[in-house]
Amino acid sequence: MNIDEDPNGSFKKLNFLLQNPPFLPETFSNLLLLYCKFGYYDLAADVLAENSQFTYKMPNQEDFEFIDAIILQKASP
Repeated sequence: MNIDEDPNGSFKKLNFLLQNPPFLPETFSNLLLLYCKFGYYDLAADVLAENSQFTYKMPNQEDFEFIDAIILQKASP
């Protein structure tokens, strides 16, 4: 996806996939992890809130706890 060369284009592609089911379960987790990697914590929180039906199903428990901890850490240091 060329995330290092064009992060915004890659985010658009993953968001497109997320809005057009069926998509691979990894799409949701990858989008959240990449938002966190590039410092877009508010966007990751928005994706979690907007897609609550996937929040507890798609990412494995470890990924969800990691993403949740990063977002909480940045929101209230």
